[in-house]
Amino acid sequence: MKKDINDLECISCPQQAQFCQGSEIQLKDGYWRESNLTDQIYACLLDSCSFSNPQSKNGCLTGFLGPLCNSCDNKSKVWGQQYGLKGQNCFPCNQQLNQIAFACFFIIFYNYEAKNFQINLIAGNKQLEFICK
Repeated sequence: MKKDINDLECISCPQQAQFCQGSEIQLKDGYWRESNLTDQIYACLLDSCSFSNPQSKNGCLTGFLGPLCNSCDNKSKVWGQQYGLKGQNCFPCNQQLNQIAFACFFIIFYNYEAKNFQINLIAGNKQLEFICK
């Protein structure tokens, strides 16, 4: 079945678009659509959508994926490494592990120094006790 050119209907460029030309719609940052074949456009809930960014994949910024770029790539499906959500951003999981490891090291070091301080304080009190008697 052949379409008649007289049956075609033009629509205006959507507000969410930077520009439109022919059947191409270039979206503004902050908006997402499932594919270039649809004019169904949705606002992103996170600051994660950008079709204009050359490093984005499927309109999602680094670490994000899925509809509305609303999830982090926690299974390394798109970005090649695991990402986790912290606040409103996706961070590489190895970066979070480094932060956790540093925090654990700091807590252990602090406890060690506090214990040494207590031991030295007790030893100092015993020497004072001995000198005073």
